[in-house]
Amino acid sequence: MDIEKLKHHLRYLALCGTLSFVYYLSGRLGLLLAFEQAGVSPVWPPTGIAISAILIFNFRVWPGIMLGALLVNLSIELPFSAAIFIALGNTLEAIVAGYLLIRYAERYPFTQVNHTGWFIAIAVMAPMFSATIGLVSLSMHNLIEASELGIVWSTWWLGDIVGALVIVPLLLTWFRPHESMNDGVPVMALWGTCLVSLGLVLLIFSPWHTEYDPHQLLIFMMLPLLIWTALRFQHRGSTLLVAVFSGIAISGTLAGYGPFVMETPNQSLLTLQASVGAIMVTLLILIASQEERKRVNRRLLQVQQDLEAKVCQRTHELYTSNKQLAQEVTRQHQLGETLKALLNATNSTSNELFLQSCVKDLANAYGAYFAFIGIFSDKTCQSIKTLAVWAGDKVEDNFSYRLRGTPCEDALNHNVELVSSRAAQHYPEDKLLNELEVDSYFGAPLVAPSGETIGIIAVMDKKAMDIEEWVKPVLGLFANRVALELQRQSTHKEMEMAASVFKESAEAIVICDSEDKILRVNPAFYKITGYSQIEVVGQSPQLLQSDGPIQSMIHNREVALKKNDLWQCEVSGYRKNGEHFLSWQTVIPVKDENGDTQQIIYIFSDITERKLFEEHIYNLAHHDSLTQLPNRVAFQLQMNTALERAKRSKTQMAIMFIDLDHFKMINDTSGHPVGDLLLQQVAERFKRALRKEDVISRFGGDEFTVLLSNIRTDNATTVVARKLLACFYEPFKLPSSEVVISASIGIGVFPDNGDSVDSLMMNADSAMYRAKEKGRNCFQFYTKEMNQYAQERLELELELRKALERDEFVLHYQPQFDPNGRIIGCEALIRWQHPVKGLLSPGEFINMAEITGLIVPIGKWVIDTACMQHKMWLSQGYPALNISVNLSGRQFLHHDLLETVSNAITTSGISPSCLELELTESIMMVNVEETIRTLNDISRLGIDMSIDDFGTGYSSMSCLKRFPVNKLKIDQSFVRGLPQDKEDVAIVKSIIVMAHALNLTVIAEGVETLEQLEFLKSSRCEEFQGYYFSRPILAADIEQYLQALADEDVPKVVN
Repeated sequence: MDIEKLKHHLRYLALCGTLSFVYYLSGRLGLLLAFEQAGVSPVWPPTGIAISAILIFNFRVWPGIMLGALLVNLSIELPFSAAIFIALGNTLEAIVAGYLLIRYAERYPFTQVNHTGWFIAIAVMAPMFSATIGLVSLSMHNLIEASELGIVWSTWWLGDIVGALVIVPLLLTWFRPHESMNDGVPVMALWGTCLVSLGLVLLIFSPWHTEYDPHQLLIFMMLPLLIWTALRFQHRGSTLLVAVFSGIAISGTLAGYGPFVMETPNQSLLTLQASVGAIMVTLLILIASQEERKRVNRRLLQVQQDLEAKVCQRTHELYTSNKQLAQEVTRQHQLGETLKALLNATNSTSNELFLQSCVKDLANAYGAYFAFIGIFSDKTCQSIKTLAVWAGDKVEDNFSYRLRGTPCEDALNHNVELVSSRAAQHYPEDKLLNELEVDSYFGAPLVAPSGETIGIIAVMDKKAMDIEEWVKPVLGLFANRVALELQRQSTHKEMEMAASVFKESAEAIVICDSEDKILRVNPAFYKITGYSQIEVVGQSPQLLQSDGPIQSMIHNREVALKKNDLWQCEVSGYRKNGEHFLSWQTVIPVKDENGDTQQIIYIFSDITERKLFEEHIYNLAHHDSLTQLPNRVAFQLQMNTALERAKRSKTQMAIMFIDLDHFKMINDTSGHPVGDLLLQQVAERFKRALRKEDVISRFGGDEFTVLLSNIRTDNATTVVARKLLACFYEPFKLPSSEVVISASIGIGVFPDNGDSVDSLMMNADSAMYRAKEKGRNCFQFYTKEMNQYAQERLELELELRKALERDEFVLHYQPQFDPNGRIIGCEALIRWQHPVKGLLSPGEFINMAEITGLIVPIGKWVIDTACMQHKMWLSQGYPALNISVNLSGRQFLHHDLLETVSNAITTSGISPSCLELELTESIMMVNVEETIRTLNDISRLGIDMSIDDFGTGYSSMSCLKRFPVNKLKIDQSFVRGLPQDKEDVAIVKSIIVMAHALNLTVIAEGVETLEQLEFLKSSRCEEFQGYYFSRPILAADIEQYLQALADEDVPKVVN
């Protein structure tokens, strides 16, 4: 419950409580006034209080009445049930009386006789409820004898009636704040009436009379006083006097004094009640009739005043009419002279002279010092420029005039503006008025026949102008005539301009009659079509279509003409010389006021070059300039269309995201022209591999996207992906060499992998990265697990960047042995000492390092660390041995590789021959010529090179013999099957024979068993590496092998 509701409830409770308290006090007072012998009161004030409360506060206060009545009944020791019933009767009495008064009279029923009659009748009827219910309750409780029922009921009823008649008018009258008791009455009369009334009442009920005195006759002296009070002081005075009279009468009668004392108490009670009731009824009816009489008098007075006002008004109108009639002759003469001046001005042929004549005649007509005509300076209509100015007795120079805060602005807003005097004071912002000492102003707008306001015309004077009503319309006549002339001049200029446009326009204009026969063509028509006016006049434009200038003029031209509309279209045609051209044509019908076509105008321009340029711009905006494939913008537009079509037809579609493997290395090493040529060849192979309805685009850099629509089988996408990968099986022939590359493909399928362009592209991209991490040269469909994988990949990239800064990488070394078991070298293998995940192998982070480019700084750290470790072993007195380091593809083709290796050797101070760099066969074959150049540069530093994972790539003998390498490392995938797998045996033997033929040393990796070792020895393999000898171990653990080598004591090989 809010504050306002709480306040409302508190006010209601306070009202009901106050009413209960007042009711209880009045009830106790009524009991004090009761006749002891009769047992009842002659006046029961609570009845009047209850009815008044209902009329003033409405029916919602009945709980207060009920509670007050219950308290009064309990105070005289009635049983509780009897007290409840009597209280219900009292409450019902007030509610019934209030309802009937509101229904048939009003809440203040004392201003009309019929309403007062209703009040008296209801005051007599309503107490019957209270008396009847009360007597029944007393009888049921055996509190009254049956013989007394009649007299008690009548006394109760009369007491309530008197209470209602006395108290209700008193309270309602005094609750009306707008009514005064002494309006128009002298104060002395008021106080005199009060003193006389009080003295007379005291005299009537004084104890000094004897039974032989005629004091009963004194009661009749009250009647004139009561009537005087009612007529003089209205309701308030009358009700107050009756209340005082009733109180004193009851007190006197109780004491045995006054005219109402009879033989028995019951007779005294009835006489008192009847007298008080009769007095109150008489006064109420008298006052109500007086109120009605006053209302009638007021209405009659108002009618009289209205008639007198109408008579005065008609008299004034008659006087004004006669005055205007007297001035009519003078007006006609002066108006004739003014119109003569306007007619003389219209005879002028020169525009300038016409306007100057107008301002002169206008100034003379009004006897004004200044007159001017002005039009708006621009479309904003914030200022005007004058066309003619008259000052004194001559024409003055024109000027510009800002309208804000001037009388001209008001004239434009109000159609006319007259400032008869003190114009400069009325418009302080208008500096012109002060400069010219203008005191009065009269202006009107210039309105063209079209209804458009185009300017203003005004007269001004240095003294006050007293312009009569008859001469004011003259300014409007001048304004209309000037506006008409200005409109005529404007139309004339527009016609001249139209003729000039027709002649000088760069667009061809053809004017035809209503029969569509050519009447006239402009020079541009000849320039565009080659046809002269003589050749086409009288011809139909449709006939010219077959000859070329306007092929297909407008196929639905008739429909456009019927709608009174212009019609536009692009038309293809041929010039007179047979040359093809494109034109943009507009057809405009010219109709009369009846809607009939009078002329048809054709306007067209040559847009041939523009269309070619637009096609070129469109091609640039939607196609890749290098490959001529659709670009990203065009692909996304087609994606949106295809996706909507797939949703409607409920078919599948797929997006492939293709990234070329190791393209950046080729681009960086061979140069952008070579990279561009490679991209063009890739694009051509893609286009040959795809269907016509498939969409291939270059997404950017070395990325391509493919859109497959209307996929009907699950295997269709796989087939296309394999066809795209097959495009890379053959080397790409570039100007300087052949290049072998591969691609990684990610695939997203609608609706399984997304229902929007963005989601499908994002998921296909994630699948592409997954394909790269699986080893490249493959395709990968998107799965839901890739979202988590992508998040892990992002986290790995962030941690990988921090790992290099925090020096979290360590090197493990796997020793390499000769056939006699003597250590001859070791391979440096990187590990990541992750602070949370522990020691991580290269397979868990090298691919990410390769993708992000972090492999370059990581590879530099490996070379530097390996060289420094070798230096440390030398400083400890151990013999020198070879340390081999793996190079990634990106590191090998990086521009600062030679500098990195050279600095590592120089800084560590080791011999270059102690460092061996390993490069996989697949990387070496990406760009053979560039690989040979880089290998030669490394060899010149004195560093040995080894081909790692030999047998897994695509190197040919012609390329292999050109590589300046020293060693071949047989891939462990071939060693694993020895000596049982015949194919592995054949491959290994072939590699060893080939290497020896090329004077290359052979090392086998992944040797894990004695059988493998014995077979390799028998096949003349020179060096060995694998778990059979040792796992990759820390640098400190390598020292046992170095110590044995120094002691020429080969330790037993631990499997």
